[in-house]
Amino acid sequence: MTKNRFKEIAKFFSGFEAFHALFHGSLAVTGTSLTLLGFTISPTGSLCAAAFHVAFSAFLAWYGWKKQN
Repeated sequence: MTKNRFKEIAKFFSGFEAFHALFHGSLAVTGTSLTLLGFTISPTGSLCAAAFHVAFSAFLAWYGWKKQN
């Protein structure tokens, strides 16, 4: 794979992770618990997940759109 292909993949997953950040943020703000496959995510857990997804999305965006050397 070329370096440009990795950058395009990073751009795609940056948006994917941004969606997850918004999803978990909305769960945290509304106070909704989510149960999936026997695991329950509390609003506090959603807030932590949102923070992680924001940071990961920002990293992927930085990598995807930084100027190539």
